[in-house]
Amino acid sequence: MNEVEIRERKAAIEAQFGPWTADNIPLGYGINTSPQRICPHLLLRRSIQVIFDLSTQPWDQLRILDLGSLEGIYALEFALHGTGLARTFQSWSLSNAVNDPGTPIMATNSRASP
Repeated sequence: MNEVEIRERKAAIEAQFGPWTADNIPLGYGINTSPQRICPHLLLRRSIQVIFDLSTQPWDQLRILDLGSLEGIYALEFALHGTGLARTFQSWSLSNAVNDPGTPIMATNSRASP
């Protein structure tokens, strides 16, 4: 996608669903989902490190479910690291998500409990 297409898609999504509320996701060309939210994503980096440290399989063989994802920043980050499948799920669809028992699944919660 070029810069104009990204800006148009972002505007269309915001018109349909409202502005982004949780994370500032870079979309390319200096365009961000929520530029007023500048945060270091420390929890995201730590989650990635934990999976890297504990997983016995390469990233491209992992299936990762991003539960409670809000805008899916965990799924996006896992996809950037090469996971075979990085998806977000609403709680009602989780039972339909695990249909391949032969593939390992790692789950992470995108928000720390208080």
